Amino acid sequence: MAVVIWNGIVSSMPEMYLYAHELAHVIDGDPELEQLSQSPEWMNCWKRERDDIANKIFDAERRERIVDRRSEAFATALALGLIKEDYLRTPHQLTYQFLKRHRLL
Repeated sequence: MAVVIWNGIVSSMPEMYLYAHELAHVIDGDPELEQLSQSPEWMNCWKRERDDIANKIFDAERRERIVDRRSEAFATALALGLIKEDYLRTPHQLTYQFLKRHRLL
């Protein structure tokens, strides 16, 4: 378990998820240049499956960030997929297919 301080609030999360999530932000790309999470293809996935992704996370504040921010949804989805691909099973499967198409899973 990793202890995280986010905006002055102490939180905890599984260490493997924390590392996978932060690695996913690196994979996403430089916010000043080009990010996968800003692509029209990801936008479609995010719009249709963000609630499905958010519902896999226990913490309400983290769920809210996933619903509000494409890059957080991308990092969460990729982290979950890196830990166990079955976590990405959703009714539409768009996120899973996106990550597979980009050879991230």
